[in-house]
Amino acid sequence: MVGVHRDSSASPISYTGRIREGHFGLYQNIYRDKERKRKIAAVTQMEPYHARKMVPCFDEPEYKASWTVTVVHPNGTTAITNAKEIRVWSAPDGKKLRRHALWAAKSALHHFEEYFGINEVMPKQDLVALENFAAGAMENWGLITFRKNVLLGSYHMTYAEAMESETVVAHELTHQLQK
Repeated sequence: MVGVHRDSSASPISYTGRIREGHFGLYQNIYRDKERKRKIAAVTQMEPYHARKMVPCFDEPEYKASWTVTVVHPNGTTAITNAKEIRVWSAPDGKKLRRHALWAAKSALHHFEEYFGINEVMPKQDLVALENFAAGAMENWGLITFRKNVLLGSYHMTYAEAMESETVVAHELTHQLQK
């Protein structure tokens, strides 16, 4: 159920969409599980005007509307949305590489808190490594998506490559200060 609000009015609608191919709106991200079986994750990329590919809406900067979405998903799956914590998500093959990305995010947030004199940049951040992602990263509010190699790097990355990954993580987190 999506509710469209303006002042004190609301127009509830019921809408069922589909997971698309490509890299915009609600699309599929294909990865492999621990047994190397092909899996599909549903991912969103709404900016700058791709929300309309997921749900009927006015998706222009001058007509931005607030709306609420209920995510219905199968048992045994996880829906990642805005909540508290800092977490790094990836397909199982990236599990051991998540530690560095989490350290980079926590370090950057600590630096921002110290530098800007704020107690909490954002109460929650999820950083998600995606196999199938058009951009290097996208700073969705509280849920930052990255191309897998940009966020996780590799087991054999150089110091310079690790610094580049940390810089991208910090850059995306700075966008949370502007919201």
